[in-house]
Amino acid sequence: MRASFNLLKEASRLANRTFNDREIEDFLNKAQEEVVKDKYAAWKNRPQIGYGQHPVRNAELAGLITATQSIPRSNFIVGTELNGALQGPDLDKGGTTQDPDRFGVFVALPNEVLYPIVETCETVKGDIVKRNTVIKEVNLQGYLEGIYDDYAKPYDNLVWSIDWGAFTTAEPSANGLYTNSTKQYSSQGTGHNMTGVNYLNAAISIDSNRARYLLPGKGWKVNKYNVHYIKLPRAIRVDVQTPSLQVNCELPDFVHNEVVAKAVTIASASVIQDPNQYQVNDKLAKEQE
Repeated sequence: MRASFNLLKEASRLANRTFNDREIEDFLNKAQEEVVKDKYAAWKNRPQIGYGQHPVRNAELAGLITATQSIPRSNFIVGTELNGALQGPDLDKGGTTQDPDRFGVFVALPNEVLYPIVETCETVKGDIVKRNTVIKEVNLQGYLEGIYDDYAKPYDNLVWSIDWGAFTTAEPSANGLYTNSTKQYSSQGTGHNMTGVNYLNAAISIDSNRARYLLPGKGWKVNKYNVHYIKLPRAIRVDVQTPSLQVNCELPDFVHNEVVAKAVTIASASVIQDPNQYQVNDKLAKEQE
């Protein structure tokens, strides 16, 4: 890919500008992310064909769609009013603001998740266990509209999933004021905005950039969460002096030329001041999709 980049660069009349391995590596990584996003979302590419709409698109993203993760109940943070959790479908249930039966659970998504494809979970109620329970993604407005609707709200065969972002909450202080919500990144998960307890009342943390809020039906609990997703491609590493340290692109080989062409487009915009040059190169890249 490095050699192809240099070849296209010279063909684009950028021969008077030499890029080192670190710069080429950066252009290639930016390009592969753009290629993945353009191919996944139909509205971002010229043919208006996205992932799941045609076997060709699926094949082009094949190197990234096998990613999966199964997260057990012990890694969930129990929802409460204090951490901003939304109440479950049993709205008239009594209990304290800490009662886990009144709320759903927060689950962390791996940082490599780019686009979730399929979400399922295992739910339990007493001795009853249901596997591959369907998960429906809803937004906050959908929650407000559906939580009072007996035909729309979660039930024994349906769990709601709400994108909760980085799971940050404002920290209350003794004087009645609030500390602005922040995300404190650490492998230990320290900090008010990342920590909570699981069903065993043991400390647990969300130390990723994204989280889901899972809301099961009345009387049900989520026991396991499964997600299949398109992952963020691993970073390409260019090192011609020590080839063993190089990291290849995870996309199929027949997509590599598109990544290289996109990288040259980005490189052109970085060295040529004429804004029309980027538009021309970008137009050529889209015509090649």
